[in-house]
Amino acid sequence: ALSDPQSAFALLRSSSIAISNSNTYTTFFQEWAEQDPSAAIAAIQQLPAGSMRVQAMSAAIGAWADSDPTAALKAAQSLLTGQYQFTAVQECINSLTANDLLSTANYVAALPTGSLRGEMLSSLVTKWSDSDPAAALAWLQTNISGPDFDNLARITIAQLSKSDPQTALSDLALLPQGANRDSLQKAVIGNWAAQDLNSAVAWVKNNLDGDSEVSALVGISGAISDFDVKDAADL
Repeated sequence: ALSDPQSAFALLRSSSIAISNSNTYTTFFQEWAEQDPSAAIAAIQQLPAGSMRVQAMSAAIGAWADSDPTAALKAAQSLLTGQYQFTAVQECINSLTANDLLSTANYVAALPTGSLRGEMLSSLVTKWSDSDPAAALAWLQTNISGPDFDNLARITIAQLSKSDPQTALSDLALLPQGANRDSLQKAVIGNWAAQDLNSAVAWVKNNLDGDSEVSALVGISGAISDFDVKDAADL
């Protein structure tokens, strides 16, 4: 642990060796951020603009993510750009606990529309869906709309289908009709059939008809090598 980071920082800034070695800076600020992230980031902001400052900031925010990923995520959003921002954001989201997900999702949803918000939402929803896809989908229904909702809902429904394929198939009604929904429905049914063939085929026969039914059964035959579409009539 650093016993006197402020004095060490002053010494580091005056050292030509440190200035020429970015690893020295990044390691120092990473260790400082583990102890006092706010002070470390304030010190980094005193550095001249340039790659060394960006690398130090990225390292500090990455260290901060271990103790307070939500605060670190906000810092990454406001203090970094480009690939460094993207990398730091991923570190922060990967460090989120189940208790952090809702508040962080609310924060990200309130950000201006843009590529960063989209990337953050996608990463958040993917992580949330790993542990509680139903909760993630419920949040999306309340907070996200339009194409963003459609893209993110597909993530939650695909994940939900691993544990509750019947509910996942019902949730497909939340998506607009079209090739994307049809493709996801086919995949969910195929995965369900691999776990429980009779239940999957029964759902298809009770809920689909015409070309949709045939397409679903063909999808099952693709997932189950010894399944013949003609056999469906006997199930």
